[in-house]
Amino acid sequence: MPRPELVERDRGPWTWGFKKVLFVLLLVHCPLSMVTGPLHAQSTQFYIEDDIGTGHKARIYLVGQPQAKAMVQEALYAAIDHARAATAKMESELTAINQQKGQGKHMVSPELASAVAAGLELGSKTNGLVDITGVGNYKRIQANLRSNTLKIKADNVQLNLEPILNGFLADLIANDLSAAGWGNCLVKIGNVYVTRGNDASAPWRIPVVVPSEKIAKRVLYYQAKQEKAAGATGQVGKEISAGAGLNSVTIFSASGADSEGLAAAVLKMGMEEGKKFLARNKNLSAIFVDSQGNLTNVP
Repeated sequence: MPRPELVERDRGPWTWGFKKVLFVLLLVHCPLSMVTGPLHAQSTQFYIEDDIGTGHKARIYLVGQPQAKAMVQEALYAAIDHARAATAKMESELTAINQQKGQGKHMVSPELASAVAAGLELGSKTNGLVDITGVGNYKRIQANLRSNTLKIKADNVQLNLEPILNGFLADLIANDLSAAGWGNCLVKIGNVYVTRGNDASAPWRIPVVVPSEKIAKRVLYYQAKQEKAAGATGQVGKEISAGAGLNSVTIFSASGADSEGLAAAVLKMGMEEGKKFLARNKNLSAIFVDSQGNLTNVP
């Protein structure tokens, strides 16, 4: 299969396809904390987009010097290949586990063990609003990251990673790129954005699309201030119902999996319970949009 072309860009990802934008508001909390110091003046932004399996497409932006294009391309291809292989492996493992339908212990890939552990932690944190079993059986599963095993302590458990899969894969790619020495990147999969470091000339900005009944949607930008940041928006749809007073929720955290799962969970909680949840979890911030389109920045 031919590889996608690596493109060198002179503008940031905030120009992505939003051609019907009603207005843009930049949410600036404080300057981004530099990890590797100010980027060199010759740095440029590289861009690539590729499928990673089962309907998931990754869009990646990476900052490097123009003369390093070959090395950038190698790192991007390696990260994409890892995500694609992990997606296929996890899908195969989940199919085998779900077909067994019984209690037992399963040796699995490190990626699946990590993904299930992340899902179980979110299930516990949200009292089951994030549930990778769908029916409350998350308490009957244990994930051991040292031995890469899953222990299922109930019959007819069906595991489903979709509530956090986009975020988990975006985290995986961003971590691979950082480990390879490319610590300034942005990864988009679905409605999840994961950043490391900075863009070529400014902090990365994570777009927040505000639902609207009008043709134009409002697009806001969250200016990432951490070395590791992620954002995901949960909107009312076929898969998600909203609690009282909310039409969408965008959650910002250090993890794509956390942001994706919690955006849907807090949306289900509703405005007041969602605010209480965020007050208990100081490492999170959010943008709430109510049914009239009004925005609340939390905290």
